[in-house]
Amino acid sequence: MKNRAIVVFLDHGDGFYQQYKTLEYCWKHTEIIDDTDFVVFCLPELITKISSDCKIIPFIPHGSNNLKYEFLKSIEIFTDPSAEFLSEYQDVLRTDLDVFLAPPFKDFRSQNKFYCGKGAYWNDSDVKNNIDKACKELSLNHHGHVNVGSTWYSNGKNILEVGKLTYSINKYLLETYFKDRIFNWPNWTYGVSLLYASEMAINHLQSHNLIITNKLDQHSDVSMSINDSYHIHCWHTDKMFSKFAFMNGKYDNISINSLNINDSIDYCLACALKSKGEII
Repeated sequence: MKNRAIVVFLDHGDGFYQQYKTLEYCWKHTEIIDDTDFVVFCLPELITKISSDCKIIPFIPHGSNNLKYEFLKSIEIFTDPSAEFLSEYQDVLRTDLDVFLAPPFKDFRSQNKFYCGKGAYWNDSDVKNNIDKACKELSLNHHGHVNVGSTWYSNGKNILEVGKLTYSINKYLLETYFKDRIFNWPNWTYGVSLLYASEMAINHLQSHNLIITNKLDQHSDVSMSINDSYHIHCWHTDKMFSKFAFMNGKYDNISINSLNINDSIDYCLACALKSKGEII
């Protein structure tokens, strides 16, 4: 068993599959395959689409399906007995699929800290007031860490513990605060309730250990040296690099040889285009 893992959930959809292929490409391109497992939890019918180099865990997200909140599927995996083996890893990166690993990630270790990127979901006092209220109802301690990104990096035991609590909190929020599933962005809304739940769980369990860094969840449309990031996340944007433009084939005629892979935007585009060429 290797000492580090990248953990994702793969759902139905060509877009999700392309994102998985791009992340798989980054896993190999950054030369971490020798010490890092790529753990893919997926629906049983998708197993044959995943590379045999990955560690494949079949999983059916019954709870998230019942709650009718698809974003929770990537966290529900931690509540299943099949995920307990993750506790054996020294380092686990819990991430969404629409991301890129940058070369510096190769030497990045958590050293039992709990790293997160930066989020952007605290837009008014209504969010703060409701999170504070929910914490009191659930007897959770909140230590003031806000806008916590969706990516987590720590030892496997910490990731499992936070994942289980996040799922439980998100279930409570959906059943108590968001019964009607009214999308109210950028205010208090069920659409980002997973991020609210994650913030609450991390504050309660990992406040003493937490490091929020802009080197995780770096924006894919911000030009910077690729050596200044560990991990780049596709945000909702039409600017380069946009996952929406990529999925629609708008970058297909761009020559990879014309790109400067030392720049973060060009690096993302190059990885995405190369991974797309590997899909048969």
